[in-house]
Amino acid sequence: MNEVLEKIKTASNQYLNDVLRSFIEILEIPAVNPSGGGQGEAKRAEKILDVLAKYDVDKIVRIDVPDNRLEGGVRPNILALINGEDKSRTLWLVAHTDTV
Repeated sequence: MNEVLEKIKTASNQYLNDVLRSFIEILEIPAVNPSGGGQGEAKRAEKILDVLAKYDVDKIVRIDVPDNRLEGGVRPNILALINGEDKSRTLWLVAHTDTV
């Protein structure tokens, strides 16, 4: 277990500044939920896709859910897969892209 934690620590230190910069850029994009009168999270989702494309992500899938309250008519969902060493186990990280 300590070996895994050391790998995580090393990787997180290596990418920390870039990840923080990307995170701030993503948060600066308005993404108010249409239930709150906003335009949704499409622009923020596009930025997330751009950021993910810079990294060694094994698979990226965008799933658009129809929503006629929005100009583009969809609310995007993003799935990103990064294969680990042990494919018998999975770690899921789940988050909202809209501002609730």
